[in-house]
Amino acid sequence: MMPTPKPKLGRVPNNQKQFSRAKLRSALLIGGTTLVMFFTADFVLTNLEKERPGPNKAPHPSRMSSRYFHHDLRPSVLDVTESYGSRKSIYSTNSLGFRDFTNRDVPLQMSKPRILFLGDSFTEGVAVPYEKSFVGRFARQKWTQSVDVLNAGVSSYCPIIYYRKAKHLIEERGLEVSDVFVFLDISDIQDETAYTLNEHGNVQERGLTPWHVIDAHQWGKIGYFLRQHFSLSARVHARVMAKLYPERFQVPPFGNLRGRWTFDNHAWEAYGREGLPLAHHHMNLLHELLNKKNIRLLLAVYPWPNQILEDNLHSRQVKVWKEWASARGVPFLDLFPTFMGTEMDKAESISKYFIPYDFHWSEAGHGLAAQELTKFYNFVGLPQNSQRTVVEPPSEKRT
Repeated sequence: MMPTPKPKLGRVPNNQKQFSRAKLRSALLIGGTTLVMFFTADFVLTNLEKERPGPNKAPHPSRMSSRYFHHDLRPSVLDVTESYGSRKSIYSTNSLGFRDFTNRDVPLQMSKPRILFLGDSFTEGVAVPYEKSFVGRFARQKWTQSVDVLNAGVSSYCPIIYYRKAKHLIEERGLEVSDVFVFLDISDIQDETAYTLNEHGNVQERGLTPWHVIDAHQWGKIGYFLRQHFSLSARVHARVMAKLYPERFQVPPFGNLRGRWTFDNHAWEAYGREGLPLAHHHMNLLHELLNKKNIRLLLAVYPWPNQILEDNLHSRQVKVWKEWASARGVPFLDLFPTFMGTEMDKAESISKYFIPYDFHWSEAGHGLAAQELTKFYNFVGLPQNSQRTVVEPPSEKRT
């Protein structure tokens, strides 16, 4: 009897090979189908969300468009829930459409000195209760009860809107104020390139593509594409990037140059070189408007997590606006040392004072800004019911 030949070691019988290939094909088919279904659902849901009216078309009872300065908050809103990502906060606005403690009526004429704050989402106080925002904290202090505090800040405002809104409120509606305090954001420089004044002197969009603020880094472009078309996938992408680049986890979205123009030459060339002169020009117009009305202008600047990570204490933002303010006698509050000069390390400071995975202040960040604002007004003095000296701006041409 002939012995049965033994299979050679290392070889797999054909029937096992076929079975393994079948399992692989089945797994790939199931995995591929699942991915297709996921991306299809993500795409459909994202675009359904996009079809809702945008923030400037009043999808929400607390926001509306403006024919004069592009967008605004609705007046006389009481206790409306606003969402910022997963965070929710209660909004009330006064009769002028300013975020406030309640929907109070604000007369155009002032019975006591009045401070008007202008700024973007930081000043509006997104994602925090109004009483926890830096303007709300400042207004609630006992020693500021001798003045009326108004907050005209709204997300995505910048100098062109600061000027146009102030002009509308003060010249066209007759609102009386003593001080106008502008909190100039890092993003204001890029936002300046997105707006222009039309033939009627009102703010409108220039229609620029946002791609010019996206880093050349391929992952940044992928992140932007996902946010536009696949919002759930974008969140997954952001988490992966946070794991791969943990030292940058607080500077979203990955690859975005919006907050980097103060130290990054690529960002400077992308929009900073154009946006800064525009901001300079519109701040000049605001200063001239207020000077004619004998209203004091004050100016503040503050860092994003980008500047903290890069040790960008003496940045373009500080240098340019400190010189601008000095030349015009404008009191200048520099909050860069406040957020960058703490004893905490960078990561700890960012974690404490900024919302996780975001560049806006947390409640602690607003609290720190409010403390410095109080010290600043202790130094320059609260407005009084008296005339002040008008400071003429230096003669210069727009560049």
